[in-house]
Amino acid sequence: MTGGRRLLWRLVGVAFVVTALAFVVARLAGDWDAALEAARSLSPASLLASLAAALLGLGLTALAWRRILAGLGHAVPVVPAAGVFFVSQLGKYVPGSVWPYLAQARLGRALDVPGTRSAQAGLTFVLLHLLTGVVVGVPRLLLGDGLDSRFAWALLVVPAVLLLVHPRVTTRLVVLAGRAMRTDVTPAAPSWAALAGAAAWLLGAWLLYGLSLAALVAPIDGLEAGDLLWLTSAYALAWSVGFVGAAVLVVAAPAGLGFREAALVATLTGVIGPGAAALVALLSRVMMTLADVLWALVAGRAAGIRRGEAGDRSATPSS
Repeated sequence: MTGGRRLLWRLVGVAFVVTALAFVVARLAGDWDAALEAARSLSPASLLASLAAALLGLGLTALAWRRILAGLGHAVPVVPAAGVFFVSQLGKYVPGSVWPYLAQARLGRALDVPGTRSAQAGLTFVLLHLLTGVVVGVPRLLLGDGLDSRFAWALLVVPAVLLLVHPRVTTRLVVLAGRAMRTDVTPAAPSWAALAGAAAWLLGAWLLYGLSLAALVAPIDGLEAGDLLWLTSAYALAWSVGFVGAAVLVVAAPAGLGFREAALVATLTGVIGPGAAALVALLSRVMMTLADVLWALVAGRAAGIRRGEAGDRSATPSS
C-alpha cells in the first residue's frame, strides 16, 4: 500500500469502529434508566464469576494452540506454551493483524520452535477459533429474533475457513510466505487428530465464555433452563462478527473492538432490553480484556522463570 492509500484505509477503519461504538453508546444512553437499574443488580460476586469463567475459557484456548503446535511436531510443556501464547495474544489489542503471530514466532524461539512453525500454529488456531465460533453461533443466527438475521452473512465464512484450515492449505500458505520473505521453510501439516483435539478445547472455551456472559445477564433478568447454551451461541456469533470485522479493517479494529459489542447488543436487546444489553456488552469486553492481561502477567512470569532456570542448568558444567 502507498502512504496515501494506507492513510485512507486507516481513516475508513477508524470510521467503522467509531460508528460501531457509537451504536453501543446510543443504546446505553437511550435506555439509561434501565441500564442504571441493571448496573445496580450486578454484585461483585457476579463480576468475579464472569471474570473467572473468562479466565478458564482463555486457558482452554491456550491448550488448543498447544495441541496444534504439538501436531506440527513441537510438543511444548504447558507452562512455557501458556507463557508464549498469552503474552503474544496481547498483540491483538494493537491495530493490525500480524502482531500476535510475530510475537509467537519471536517468543517461540526460546522453546526451540522455529518461527514458521509458531506462525503456522497461530494461523491454524485463529482459523479454527473462527470456524468453531460460527458453528456455535449458528443456533442464535437461525433461531434468534430479527436482529440476528443481519449477521446471516457470517455463514458465508464457513466454506472459506473450512478450506483455509485444511492442513495442506495452511502448509502451502506458510511455504509461500517463507518464499516471499526469502526464508527456508520445511513443510509440515498438523494431523487431523491434532485439529480435532484443538477444536474440542475451543468448544469448551465457547461454553465458558457463555458462562461468563450468563454471570452478567442472570442478576439482571434471571436465567431459565437452556439459557446458558443460548447465551453461548449469542456470544460466539458476536465474537465471530467482531473477528471478521477486525480482519477486514486490520489497521483500526484491534481485537474486534466495536464490532463485537455492537453485535452482542443486537443479539441481547430482545432478551434484556437495549440499555442493559449495552451495559452487559461493555462489561463483557472489560472481563475478557482483564482476563487476557492477567493470563499474560501470570503465565508470562511463570514461563520466564522456567526458561531462566533451564538456561542456568544448561550453563552449569556437567561433572
